[in-house]
Amino acid sequence: MKFNDCILRPARISWINLVVFKMSTWCVLFIVVLACLTSCKKDPVKAPASAVPVPEAAIVPAPQDTIPDHAFLKVRLIKDSTNYDETMICFRHAATTAYNAGDDAIYLSGFGQEHFASVSSDNVDMAISNVPYTPGMSIRLDVHAKSSGVYELQLDYRKNIPYGIQVWLKDAYRKDSLELSHYNFYFDLYKADTASFGRGRFSLIIRPGA
Repeated sequence: MKFNDCILRPARISWINLVVFKMSTWCVLFIVVLACLTSCKKDPVKAPASAVPVPEAAIVPAPQDTIPDHAFLKVRLIKDSTNYDETMICFRHAATTAYNAGDDAIYLSGFGQEHFASVSSDNVDMAISNVPYTPGMSIRLDVHAKSSGVYELQLDYRKNIPYGIQVWLKDAYRKDSLELSHYNFYFDLYKADTASFGRGRFSLIIRPGA
């Protein structure tokens, strides 16, 4: 044996050992990763119920059969752009349909061309009325004007009224009705015909949508 062979052989052995060691390490890592993947397939980690996405078809709106406290709407009677009057209806579970001096505001007619108020269950004209909501409830309206002509009724404003609640205007004179949530109502008022104005013609019907 030559001296060079004695020097190189340990070096060759060390190099071979290093390669074997590295290959062993990679094999162990591969086996660990494979075992983890197999375990995940067999027993996946479930997300919390709140994190599970709900299919769009399963999302349906809650039935809107009530109106929260302090929600309100305003209805306006219009002759033209400068002549109009309005009444406000507020909703509160503890309120009554009769006039209550602590909650409601009595209507006081001014010098305008038209006069418009809601009517309480005890026949008081109201500028602001607090009422409890019941599905299908009816609220009478008192309409007056100084002259005959074409007038307009519109749902001027609504706040916190659930989208499923519809506001209908019932016209007893024409035996007609219209959903004020989407359309304005035009009508003729005749001073010579007392049935065409006053408390007996119009009422609001507030109800859940079909």
